[in-house]
Amino acid sequence: MNFLKDLLTRKSGLNETAKSFVTTDVHSHLIPKLDDGSQSMEETIGLIIAYKELGFTKLITTPHVMSDYFQNTPEIILSGLKEVRKELKDKDIEMQIEASAEYYVDEFFLKRIENEGLLPFGNNYILIETSTVNYPRIFKEVIFELKLNGYNPVLAHPERYSFINNDPKLATEFRDAELLFQVNYLSLSGLYTNPVRKLAEKLIDEGMVDFVGSDVHEIRHLEYLAKSFESTYMEKLSKLNLLNFTL
Repeated sequence: MNFLKDLLTRKSGLNETAKSFVTTDVHSHLIPKLDDGSQSMEETIGLIIAYKELGFTKLITTPHVMSDYFQNTPEIILSGLKEVRKELKDKDIEMQIEASAEYYVDEFFLKRIENEGLLPFGNNYILIETSTVNYPRIFKEVIFELKLNGYNPVLAHPERYSFINNDPKLATEFRDAELLFQVNYLSLSGLYTNPVRKLAEKLIDEGMVDFVGSDVHEIRHLEYLAKSFESTYMEKLSKLNLLNFTL
């Protein structure tokens, strides 16, 4: 945690201007040992302190749910959330934290929609992701089934999918199907590739962003998160009707 505090206060360029204009984050991996995010309670608390320093007051953390790797259920996630809340209370750290999930789109997820309860956030929002390379043939069916079951699907980091970069009209098709978009702050920071950054900027320019999220998994992401706040696209984002403000 000392490193995290130093990261946000010493000669790192993370001054008072490196703050988020959005105070609610909707995408992170903070519950210890549930996925490829935080691996200890100490790391989780340190990351949360960092979020607080960057201006966030509410976190909706979203562990991966993937049939082959991270077989998390609402019960597992909420149990982990309870432990994080207890630790925050014990350490007298003020931060509102809730939990949802980031669901990977595959045939198993289709069955999950039909047979199991999902863990939404806000207005029945469900965060979904898929392969960054291959466009799944069942994707539109998943969107339809989610809406049929009363959920509002949100595509995590659409700018990171090469199939959208290669076929931009897909973004319009998804929007026509009432799929919401959540862009990563980190995409504006240069953490990923230049095409990812450019697509994120294009989506912002065209007003095709409903949520922004950090997608923080580990300590090094914090530097890029703060760096993203210095992007010229922050002002453009601030003029959109982001749904973060409704949570």
